Amino acid sequence: TLGFAASDSATVTVNFSVNAKQSLKIKSNPGSGNSNTVESTFHIPTPSDKDLKNGHTITREDVITLVATSNVDFELNVRANNSSLGMGKDGYRMYVRGQGEFKQVSTNPVTIADGEPGKHEFSVDHRVKYDENYEPGNYEEKLVFNISSA
Repeated sequence: TLGFAASDSATVTVNFSVNAKQSLKIKSNPGSGNSNTVESTFHIPTPSDKDLKNGHTITREDVITLVATSNVDFELNVRANNSSLGMGKDGYRMYVRGQGEFKQVSTNPVTIADGEPGKHEFSVDHRVKYDENYEPGNYEEKLVFNISSA
């Protein structure tokens, strides 16, 4: 006898997505959280009279180190928490560098670093440029750093 076996086939397509998991911390402050945003306060150095006459720029390197962790490509942004920051209202402008060149800070986020998935540390440098409108005082600026998917 001759037998025939029934056969059948099916094609299955499986779709899945990986949710972005990101965190940002300040290295010197491990308790700064596992959130996407951290805040840092920078005390503006007081320039001398000579500094002001020369249109002096004061740069502080390695002010903070940010630790970015992400499972997707990411961007690291900074923005001012104060609407007057970087506008020269008090006679100075604030700049920040993570990778590459210094970028002026405002209330709009500006990208200062980017990276591929993994854990990365970024030293952040600050620069203050003074102009003829500078008025002596004790100034500090709150900067908000944020990690987001690229």
